[in-house]
Amino acid sequence: MPANSNIRTNDPTKVPALPRIPASVGPELRRYLEGIEQITSIRLGRRGDPRDRAITLRELIESGLAQELAASPWDPNRGTAGFVQGGTRLQDLAVPPAPTGFTAVGAFSQVILNWNYPAYANHSHTEVHSHTSDVIGDAQLIGIQNGRIFVDPVGSGQTRYYWVRHVNTDSIAGPFNSASGTVATTAVDVTHMLTLLSGAITSSQLATSLATPIGNLPANTASSITAIETAQNAQGVTIAAQASTVTSLNSTVAGHTTSISTQATSINGLSAQYSVKIDNNGHVSGFGLSSTTTTAGPTSAFIVRADTFAIVDPASTGNGLGTTSPTADTVPFIYHDGSGTLNGETVPAGVYMKRTFIGEAQIQNAQIKELAADKITSEFLDAARIDVNTIDASKLILDNASIVAQTINGVPTVVVQDLSVGILTGNLIRADKILVDNATIDTDASNRLIIKDLGVDTLQIKGNAVTIPSSSVLASNKSSFPTSFDSPASPATHSSDVMDLTWTSTGADTVAFFSINWTGSGNAGGYTASAQMSHIKTVSGGTGKFVEKTVSISGSNNIENIRTVFINITPTVGTNTVRLQFKNNQSFANSVTAIAGGTSIFVLETKK
Repeated sequence: MPANSNIRTNDPTKVPALPRIPASVGPELRRYLEGIEQITSIRLGRRGDPRDRAITLRELIESGLAQELAASPWDPNRGTAGFVQGGTRLQDLAVPPAPTGFTAVGAFSQVILNWNYPAYANHSHTEVHSHTSDVIGDAQLIGIQNGRIFVDPVGSGQTRYYWVRHVNTDSIAGPFNSASGTVATTAVDVTHMLTLLSGAITSSQLATSLATPIGNLPANTASSITAIETAQNAQGVTIAAQASTVTSLNSTVAGHTTSISTQATSINGLSAQYSVKIDNNGHVSGFGLSSTTTTAGPTSAFIVRADTFAIVDPASTGNGLGTTSPTADTVPFIYHDGSGTLNGETVPAGVYMKRTFIGEAQIQNAQIKELAADKITSEFLDAARIDVNTIDASKLILDNASIVAQTINGVPTVVVQDLSVGILTGNLIRADKILVDNATIDTDASNRLIIKDLGVDTLQIKGNAVTIPSSSVLASNKSSFPTSFDSPASPATHSSDVMDLTWTSTGADTVAFFSINWTGSGNAGGYTASAQMSHIKTVSGGTGKFVEKTVSISGSNNIENIRTVFINITPTVGTNTVRLQFKNNQSFANSVTAIAGGTSIFVLETKK
């Protein structure tokens, strides 16, 4: 295989060690080869500081700083082809982790889902999937959430199984939190269940029978009681004389038997019991009342054995004659064991109450549709939304980000460690440092604002209260200078003048830069000349000229020269001028010429 062939390998290509320099080479070649050996060893990281080692393309690709394109592999003979251009965002192919801490809690008509804050860099959102059975393959996407709480309004009395998974900003979805769904059930609609139960209670024959006044008993009621007493007397039992009385009635039709038994017992004046039982084909129901005297005193019990138990308002008979059934509004309390259906609907087992007044209650788990309270005290409050006028708390934690209150300079202040906002509006922002897209806005020891690099389209500053440069560039070549400098201080044009720069100063210290570009000619191949830099300002009694510096601008014939000179001056408040002048040091004129474009003056005033 040719040595320069480009191949792709899974493992890095091993770089062989450099061979020893042959002993037969001469001193000059040996020094040259030793230099190459040192350079190569440093770049391979085999000597010197490892931070000076060269970086390979493989390392750039594996670190994610570069991406090799499969359709256009990198070729050293084609420059940078095959790589994403600088500044291009690379796709993050890392699979998001599975969600943790996932819970599903059924409320009255909504299921509240909660999971831990996603702990990876490029999180986009979380998908929520649901189904009525614990089969993840049948689950459907019901929503996405950028935060970590999701509310599913499934309605009352519903059971759902849930799964969640994270998706990153490159649309790569991670695994579900679990293969098994997390189940949650909402509370039943108590109002609807009460309507069903109340209707069943009030329309029952028992409720109507109980509502019948005693005075309206059937006409043969008395003869029936007499017949029972006669039968008992025939058996040697008298109701009045016995400590225990049992009365039973039975009826059998087509193999179906129903029995009713009434028993009253009194023993030695210390205990008594009264019970009524109904046996309907082996299904026994009834109630019992007992009272027993113990060393601690009399105790009593009232026990009801029934599939459904209700309390009906006695005033619900309507016309008082027992011909009107009780209404649903007069059934404040119902117990139902959950058996059977009512109007085709299943009623869960439990106690149903229309209106309840409780002085003190201890509830393990409550599902409440609406809650109105003067004060709620809770160790932990988990809610999809809190809509209140005031939250009084020492600390708020939002997805692992804390909001705390501290007193700073005597002022209660909200402290947020990291804050990301789309728009921030306020009267005052107080910070030690502001970082905007990696550009820092800071202050120095004198509380002056420091911005390293500032790009401004239009800048308006009151009173020019900033360091602002002033400059002037010579527009055209200038020659014919005299053999002495003019002395008048006025800014008028003089024969030795090259150029002036006038500006309005605040009186602050100023630096003037002179860039002198000249050429010339003279006798014997050379010439001599001088340049003078002066400061003209207003002084007591008029305008004064102050020579700051004089330099030689001599040179060889027709050779262009450039020299930069700066002077420190103290201007007066108001108009100031700096002047550049040339003079020839020889008796003949036209020896030196100031060259346009390269000759300029630049003034930098430190304003405060």
